[in-house]
Amino acid sequence: MSVSIISCPSCKNLVLSDTIQCPTCHHVLKPEHGVTHAADLPSVVRAAEDEVACPDCGELVRSGLVRCWRCGGFLREEIAEKYQKLLDGPQPVTYSLAPGSGRGPVDPDASVTDSTAGEDDFQLADGLNLMSEAELQSMQAAAAASTPVTPQTTIKEPDSAVHEPADASAATVSKSKAVGATDAESKQPAAATPATGDPLLDIALQEENEAVERARDRKKKKAQGEKVAMPGFLFVFCPNGHRIQVEEKYRGMTGRCPRCKSFFHVPGIDWEKKKQEAKKAEEDAAKQSRYHTWLVDLPLHHVDPTKLKLKPGSLEKEFQDVDLAFSDEAMIVISHGKQNSGLFNGEKNSKKRELLREEAQEHLRLEKELLDLPAAGHRDFMPADMQKITVVQPAAYIHESMFAGVPVFGEGRIAVRLPLTDQDKDVKDILFVSFTLSQFREFAGLLDKLFGVKDLGQMEGVPLTDSEIKAKCHYSDRQITAIEVTDFHKADPGMELEIVGRKCQACGLVVSEDSRKKEKLGGANGKGIAKAKCPKCQQKFGDIALYALKADAENQEAMLSETGGLNS
Repeated sequence: MSVSIISCPSCKNLVLSDTIQCPTCHHVLKPEHGVTHAADLPSVVRAAEDEVACPDCGELVRSGLVRCWRCGGFLREEIAEKYQKLLDGPQPVTYSLAPGSGRGPVDPDASVTDSTAGEDDFQLADGLNLMSEAELQSMQAAAAASTPVTPQTTIKEPDSAVHEPADASAATVSKSKAVGATDAESKQPAAATPATGDPLLDIALQEENEAVERARDRKKKKAQGEKVAMPGFLFVFCPNGHRIQVEEKYRGMTGRCPRCKSFFHVPGIDWEKKKQEAKKAEEDAAKQSRYHTWLVDLPLHHVDPTKLKLKPGSLEKEFQDVDLAFSDEAMIVISHGKQNSGLFNGEKNSKKRELLREEAQEHLRLEKELLDLPAAGHRDFMPADMQKITVVQPAAYIHESMFAGVPVFGEGRIAVRLPLTDQDKDVKDILFVSFTLSQFREFAGLLDKLFGVKDLGQMEGVPLTDSEIKAKCHYSDRQITAIEVTDFHKADPGMELEIVGRKCQACGLVVSEDSRKKEKLGGANGKGIAKAKCPKCQQKFGDIALYALKADAENQEAMLSETGGLNS
């Protein structure tokens, strides 16, 4: 029966002419067979959608197949092992009788018995004769000497169990040969298959050789471990299952396999890397908390107005360390210990406080109940409450100050009063939080950004930004950039100030610090600058210093050294 190839009238896919229903679009090609839908087809056809990935080439094949249709690899490990055992321990070869042995004819239906049986027990077919053992061995030796190519023996797998060699020693020798093969032998190509004249048989023998070679490669991979592509390269497979290593720059392009010359396509996107990046992004998003900004270790002062002492610094040491957690909707004040308990003094307690802070941050990230927050205490303030926050130190007007203008929270510190909320109905103390200048600038910036509280502290004289002072050195003509320093700058340990110049109190002459050292104005260390004579007005120079932040001063020195020290 001849079978041709036709195209499906529905999807134009190539199918065999005896196909009942197209496997791609399920169009019925032969309605005369009584097939109208997928339920009428055999179970093997209905299960075509149940596909698995081939372990060798990754092609999707039906789960019921033994081998991959694309690369020929086994889909089940136990079958591959049985097949390998058959290759390692082949069945004994059965020798047939050759003509010219001088024996009588053999009856095809008669069973072969002992050689000592009478000649009447069986008959040879026409043209066949029995030969002696010596004649058979001599014929085999002659054939081996004249034919270097070993014919391939096709072994069919039994339906029940794998055939085991009868001789245990033969099985041991076969196993040792398979395991003890050298790398050089494993790299040798399979023996060439002689042409038989039958095209189908030649193709079958070639596929058998390729299957043996693939099995040998799989065995070698298991022994050595799966190879990983070098950095900047990736592995792709051609349609015939050959693995090819290509560079990353060739993504989205088409190449030709160096082994089978078939075309292959390099994926344009690294889907595995894309998947890992997406997974990491999801994990990072899950870790983010809506309380995105924290100000830690700020002093919270509980003030009882009836016990207040109006003297500078009276409340400077009466405080409780708290953290401020900010979200787009609220601010939470979190305390980790009692006031004046000394719980977190020292390095050991500082580490304990850090652990408690991490627990509170994790609790807020998971959005658990705020009442169950693992902290000694907390207060939450809504946007409407944040509008009521006021600066009490410094005061805009002394007569309106709660503390009569006395810096009770310490010199150079800024204090704000927290508003009372519904949760503070039974609290008699007034709550204040004090800041250094850098801390207050960050706090005021968050209130402006999140809650719309504009220019907090500006009316009270808090320098929210630094005012620059630019002058030219009398000796070197270098331009000096300084900032207007206040008591808040000097009291802030987070601001490192450095003297960049001096200014005469009488005439305003400016001398850079480097020039003062070179000219020894006021001595080498500048201790006598107050009584030194000004080089311009000859009056006492005075002790007016020009400051800049240390980082800015270092940048100025670097720029001056690059430009040769000249003012532009």
